Amino acid sequence: MKKQTLIVVSTLAVMLSAISPFSPVLADRVAAAASKNQQTLTLDQVIAEMNKKTPISTYTEATFTTQNRLIENSPKTATTNYKWWDNTINNEMRIETTKDGRTGFYVSKGGTSTSYKEESMEGNKQAVISSAGVKAAVDNKINNTKQELTKLKKDILSDAKVTFHIVEETLLNRDVYHISKKQEKVRNNQSDVTYNELWIDKKTGLKLKSISNANDKQISEYTVTKVDFHPQFNEKDFTLDLPKDVKIIEN
Repeated sequence: MKKQTLIVVSTLAVMLSAISPFSPVLADRVAAAASKNQQTLTLDQVIAEMNKKTPISTYTEATFTTQNRLIENSPKTATTNYKWWDNTINNEMRIETTKDGRTGFYVSKGGTSTSYKEESMEGNKQAVISSAGVKAAVDNKINNTKQELTKLKKDILSDAKVTFHIVEETLLNRDVYHISKKQEKVRNNQSDVTYNELWIDKKTGLKLKSISNANDKQISEYTVTKVDFHPQFNEKDFTLDLPKDVKIIEN
């Protein structure tokens, strides 16, 4: 059984390294996991364990990179940098996103949310204020992990061959579950293959990394670069000072 597991994981590592610009790191991790750890948990067991986790406050910094290679020999890469103040257990949240030199802000507190993006090339300067606030049940990052794991399990195409593999690793000096999903379906005599990888902090349930690859055409990678599991938030963190000349739109 151990030998079979090693063969399956090693084969997956080789396939990934051949098809994805993100996958060399992924393949190395899978291969390393195969040599050191054997699968000891099923996806259902991980989901059951994560469902016991309670929402907590966190501060994270992360990058989200996408590649769309639908046009032959013309990959388009886009990277968004995130800063995330998650205090949704107290109905507070702040998100700052930076992409192409522009920063967007989202702040929610006391049942009111404000979003604002720095002036665009068209000269638009407006902020949207909404009466919809944030709630831990929906918006907390720990609960987001639970939702994503459930989706990973249920999001299966009919007649598709699906393989899950779970090993324990270390990421950002944290013990994590590395969950791999491979889904393969034949369409018009061609193999349609997608890979999904999740790295989840064992202690808290926070997602630290994820990679998705669909036939090497649409690829995304989310990576937490900094995390504080015991943040000391203050009132200014959930206050957004808007420029005086910004147009306010109430939604």
